[in-house]
Parts: sequence; structure tokens; C-alpha cells
Amino acid sequence: MSFGFNGFARGCDDSPERYANRDLKLSLTVHAEINAVLAAGRHLDNCTVYITHTPCVPCLVKLKQSFVSKIVCYDGGEEFAKRWDQSESIKMAEELGIKLIIIKS
Repeated sequence: MSFGFNGFARGCDDSPERYANRDLKLSLTVHAEINAVLAAGRHLDNCTVYITHTPCVPCLVKLKQSFVSKIVCYDGGEEFAKRWDQSESIKMAEELGIKLIIIKS
């Protein structure tokens, strides 16, 4: 159906200086999930999305709007868990009715 990756928007200056500034880099990055939805160019009725980590809440909401019904991802391991609490995403997936399968690393 589609694929996506994290990166700056088309036409955005992606100089090394911007990547070195973590806050700026994060504010300019389009998440892989959203790039995949945009690249598909259509609703993803009942599709399963496979991603490397538990999605953030804004990505979950956009995936729901595109009619995604299931997400399979890794938990990201201990290092990822130290940086980011996945509990809000887990709760939001449940509220939205998206089946979220998290594979333990």
C-alpha cells in the first residue's frame, strides 16, 4: 500500500546544522506514519501499519482518520522507555478502536 520514513518536508533545508539542533529537528520532522499515509494518497481502510516504535498520539489520531485498523510495533526496548512514556499512546489507541500490538524487544 505505502511506506514512510522520518524526515523533513520536501523543499525544507536539511542542512547538518538543523539536524544538530535536536529541538529544531524534531519540530521540522514529518513522522514516518504520516509520510506513509500521505504517500498512499487514499484511505487505508482496514490496513495494518508496521512501525519500529509505539506511535505518538498525534500519529495515532491521523492514522485513525485514514481508517487504519491495526498497528504492529516494537516497544523500543529499555532505552526508548527511558525517553518516552508509551502509556498515553496505548490509552489513545484503545479509545480510537485501533488494535495496537506491541512486541517486546
